[in-house]
Amino acid sequence: MKKMYHTILLLILCSLSHNSYAQFSTFYDDYYEQNKRQYTFETEEQIDQFFNQNIDGSYMTGLTKTYTNITKNKKDVMYILGAGEQDSFYIFYYDKDEELYTLVTSANYSNVYFSPRNKTITYTQTGCCGESVFQGNIVLQLDEDGAHQLENYAIVTLNIPESDIQIAEIYNLPKWGIVQNEDYNFRIYPSMGNKYPESDTFFTIFSDNLLGKIKKNSKIKLIGQRSAEDRTWYYVEVDPENLSVNHTEGSTHNSYQNIRGWVSSNFITLSPQ
Repeated sequence: MKKMYHTILLLILCSLSHNSYAQFSTFYDDYYEQNKRQYTFETEEQIDQFFNQNIDGSYMTGLTKTYTNITKNKKDVMYILGAGEQDSFYIFYYDKDEELYTLVTSANYSNVYFSPRNKTITYTQTGCCGESVFQGNIVLQLDEDGAHQLENYAIVTLNIPESDIQIAEIYNLPKWGIVQNEDYNFRIYPSMGNKYPESDTFFTIFSDNLLGKIKKNSKIKLIGQRSAEDRTWYYVEVDPENLSVNHTEGSTHNSYQNIRGWVSSNFITLSPQ
């Protein structure tokens, strides 16, 4: 259904788009990154018309439009489309020099929070119809130059209590560590084995309690720690580029999303940031 909707979006935008487009720093889901040049309008009325056409006769449940007042020198407007399990938001900036509205950032989301004071937008993403066991968490900073990524990571949602870090276990400030062994086990929860063999009936590739294996000398972000099975475990965030084996590939919500999970502290050396 979403692919069909994106096809309709693309066809309409092609008819409304301008040959030129304003340049902003941007952060998109992969689909918008590939098609961002076509999300350009000459007037606000064209944007209204575009979204209203998509709502009429579709499964969309409604449209909300608001002026975010993020910038002093550029007019900015946010559109939110209701679509049931996952809604979508779109933020456009008006460039006075180009006289164009350009899409600055957009995404499907499960929950979203916009902070006018901090000029941030925070949202989560979950798979439609159980297609992913990951929840994406993204925080963007918005300014006159566009949208800048502050956080972009995925966590496992397999309903395994041990996989979630508790508030008391989180460091006041993140630390950094260097992996000393090749193919270091990156786990869903802090255990050397798999205590929940029936927990993952959809993605059986996680049956060994492994998100993947981390390359030697990788620098990883340490968020907190826990003692279990006579050892210390770090709750970490890992760039997928640092995985020699990546069982999460294709399951996260954008291709550059970091993964959070657990590693044994035995072969991790603390490092300055």
